[in-house]
Amino acid sequence: MQNHAELILLWYGGAKKSSFEMNMEELEVAAYSILQRAKEGAFSERRPIYFSRDGKAFAEFPD
Repeated sequence: MQNHAELILLWYGGAKKSSFEMNMEELEVAAYSILQRAKEGAFSERRPIYFSRDGKAFAEFPD
């Protein structure tokens, strides 16, 4: 069985420059872009996106 979350992170984790060279605004834009592309990829295959916030796990499902 493959780890799909790992595949999504690798596929959608690209950026034009290193995160160490980005300022806070650039990091926020990159994070939003990566999240949107990950959602598009997962939702097009009718798969949920899993994430954690404040120590709790959540799943966002396509409409």
